[in-house]
Amino acid sequence: MIRLRQTTSRAFRRVFAGPFLLGPVFAFLGLPTPALAAGSGTSRLPTGNGAAAVTICYEIAFSRQVASRVAGTGLLLNLSDDAWFGDSIGPAQNLQMAQMRAMETRRPVLRATNNGITAAIDRRGRLVSRAPRFETATLSVSVTPRTGLTPYVRWVDQPLWGLPGSAGPT
Repeated sequence: MIRLRQTTSRAFRRVFAGPFLLGPVFAFLGLPTPALAAGSGTSRLPTGNGAAAVTICYEIAFSRQVASRVAGTGLLLNLSDDAWFGDSIGPAQNLQMAQMRAMETRRPVLRATNNGITAAIDRRGRLVSRAPRFETATLSVSVTPRTGLTPYVRWVDQPLWGLPGSAGPT
């Protein structure tokens, strides 16, 4: 069980809701301009077995940012409001991105959503448990926190920079 002991903030601003992109549109329509700003620092949540790296909503899609948060944590926690996806493939895509982050970081992922796909994912990206969409449900799973840094977490995409030139002329 994870007990919440502190608050967290988004590390990234929503692209389409940011005041730089839609501020003039809101002003033109006479609507208040949203005062959104990126959160500071990393989001870690203390648990009974160490800390969890926290991602909110679509932040799980950004592999570099997730990789930068996992040092000193044993699992990933993704909280998401998937209601706006409706009955589309969006929640399944978010789940697949969470599975990729599990494989990249070798950390289990606990994903809690309001009507998307709430799931527990093991460190290899496999679904351990999953709640049905559009239903109130509770998942009860045992999670083993993992430590250590994978090559991806250590170097992110750096080793790939040398690949385009290594193939020779085309």
